[in-house]
Amino acid sequence: MKFDIIILISVITVILILLALITFLGFMLNQQSKIKKKDYPNCPDIIFNRYKLWYSSFSLWTVIEYVLILIPLFTSVATIYFATDLLSGNNSSAVLLSIMSFISALLPLVNSKILPKVHANGFYKGAVTLEQGILKHKENLISTKELLEILDNAEKYTNPLAYRDDASRSNDNNLPSDN
Repeated sequence: MKFDIIILISVITVILILLALITFLGFMLNQQSKIKKKDYPNCPDIIFNRYKLWYSSFSLWTVIEYVLILIPLFTSVATIYFATDLLSGNNSSAVLLSIMSFISALLPLVNSKILPKVHANGFYKGAVTLEQGILKHKENLISTKELLEILDNAEKYTNPLAYRDDASRSNDNNLPSDN
């Protein structure tokens, strides 16, 4: 009986995670389809493609947030089950109860401290600066190189792993000139 409930909880969690990933992929493709090259005629392809990818990347953080909100629900159910099992005299549930309690205690910390810093602050700060940069570039108020710098900063805010270091910027000299 105990293992049936554990399997059920595991299956439901995996299904929800798969649904979240499918939702993310669909949302990402939908977001990318909204950005048309004709709306940014002066924007070089290399920047435009990175901009499209960046624009849809925030949905990944949204999906991660939903998954991290759902997991405590199932760890709470499992914790209650293992606690009642422990009270009925089954000492083997003590270890599982400790693990579930640790996970339940850790996830709110992740949700409250880590994700808002990365997602909310980073994305919106990056979004504002990048959208302003794209508009300025469209009106020829800034150069392509300046727009690339703004894009780099937006990527740094939202996804530090994708941020380009100085060595990877050496190809920026090959950008088309602003005429």
